[in-house]
Amino acid sequence: MKRVLTFILISIFILIMQQSFLSGLKINFLALDATLAFIACSSLLLDEVESFIVALVTGLIVDSFSPYVFGVNSIIYISISYLFTLVQKKIYKERTLILILLNVLAVILKYLIIFGSYYIVSIKIDFIKIIKDVVPFEMFSNIIFAIFLFNFLKKVVNIAFLQKEWKF
Repeated sequence: MKRVLTFILISIFILIMQQSFLSGLKINFLALDATLAFIACSSLLLDEVESFIVALVTGLIVDSFSPYVFGVNSIIYISISYLFTLVQKKIYKERTLILILLNVLAVILKYLIIFGSYYIVSIKIDFIKIIKDVVPFEMFSNIIFAIFLFNFLKKVVNIAFLQKEWKF
């Protein structure tokens, strides 16, 4: 429970940072989704239940700020959390290349869910322009941010206060 609360507090801090500072730094479509990178990185470090709780709480908080379809961000974060917790046991997650590929997958999955939900509720957006102009820049910025964030979160998980006790 300590790990969940710690990661929820970190996610709230990242969300506040994103909403207040990073939303104004959009330079030529360079958009950073720091909470998506956080969910992707934390899902590689936490177990299934902890990751699900962090993704659900973070998604609900992000959805409360979203003007469009409520619940889309929660679905995105829970889906990414679930997929990455399944993958984390089968890969060597310390490699930077794995982190890069998983963040690219997270951005692609995010936009697939967003496009699908917008299509279902008949919100008109220019899919081609977003895929061409926004997605590559968001992938690049999320990869750079995720590399630094993953190293920070590894240090947080290894704090003695947050270590899981062995059960024999």
